Amino acid sequence: MGRENHERCSKKNIPKIGGYLIMIIENKIGGGQNYRSCGVDTLKAICAFLVVSIHAKTSLWIGEYLVCIARIAVPIFFIITGFYYSNSRDRQKKQLIKIAKLYIIAQIAYCMYDILLKVVIPNRIGANFSIDNLLDYLLFNQTSPDSNHLWYLIALIYVLILVRLFNDKLSIKCKIIIMSLCFLLSLVLGVYSSIFFGHALPEKYTMNFLFTGLPFFLLGELLSNVYERKNRWMRNQRFLLACSLISLLLMIFEWKIVHSRYPDGPQNIYVFTIISSVTVFLYFMSCKGNCILGLIGKDHSSTIYVVHMMVYMTISIATNVLGVNYLFSVIAPIIVFGVSLTYSIIWQRAKRFALRRIP
Repeated sequence: MGRENHERCSKKNIPKIGGYLIMIIENKIGGGQNYRSCGVDTLKAICAFLVVSIHAKTSLWIGEYLVCIARIAVPIFFIITGFYYSNSRDRQKKQLIKIAKLYIIAQIAYCMYDILLKVVIPNRIGANFSIDNLLDYLLFNQTSPDSNHLWYLIALIYVLILVRLFNDKLSIKCKIIIMSLCFLLSLVLGVYSSIFFGHALPEKYTMNFLFTGLPFFLLGELLSNVYERKNRWMRNQRFLLACSLISLLLMIFEWKIVHSRYPDGPQNIYVFTIISSVTVFLYFMSCKGNCILGLIGKDHSSTIYVVHMMVYMTISIATNVLGVNYLFSVIAPIIVFGVSLTYSIIWQRAKRFALRRIP
């Protein structure tokens, strides 16, 4: 979604792929002021690939640098949600129900997959129920090892509930204070916990709705308010591109310094992760993006995010059996992303076909 001054994907530029016309539709939301742009949908596709690259890490030397950069992906997803958050109570309710349905379906699918793997691989350690695990789930949005990436969906549900309850009661100044405190505590309890506590704290203390989801959502909402004032620097592509590249390089530099001194500490949110997430988001807001990537981001990024771990584990098992695991480890992000995208396309076409058959 973008703003009224955005370059948009026009229908005359839409290519034909596989017999289907790729339609990038400008979806109107948020009281008639915001529109979905190819730029932000392109960013969603890139972020989906970055999330895949974290879990399906390439064995090449570039892998650790790619994982470092990929840490901006989930924060950007939260920023996008906050930026386009609707003032309509009806739309808020629909969005919350949609995310909740997606999470429930995803969690059921991973539970069934875990049971299947235990049958195929008897000695495999999977999800186990305990009071500690239940508390981790409720407080820190932690799920089973095979579906731990779904913490994002639970955190998003928590955030949407909190915002729906309190958003109208809080001033912008109050939101800035809450956001700043959450970011500060995220750094203290996260990547810099070894400095403050003498040892690294578990990653779950910061990868949750409170210290990742809420502050980045509020950041997106605040950016939306500033963006409406049509500040020139927020639409200057060259300036934003330069800021994005510099902040990403500084994030890598920060990661190298902290990780070299505290190799066992969390590696999720750095100072320049916050800055990079903002600059990269604003850059893609200012450009028209790519129509094909825009389609992937708009229609398939959520499915790719949900299924990629299942795809990765399945391919890993298969390649180990076939003895080609080294080849897979080199190009794992590309293969997993490609297979996940293919699944999403087939799934959506199957759903459309089934709906047409229903009288």
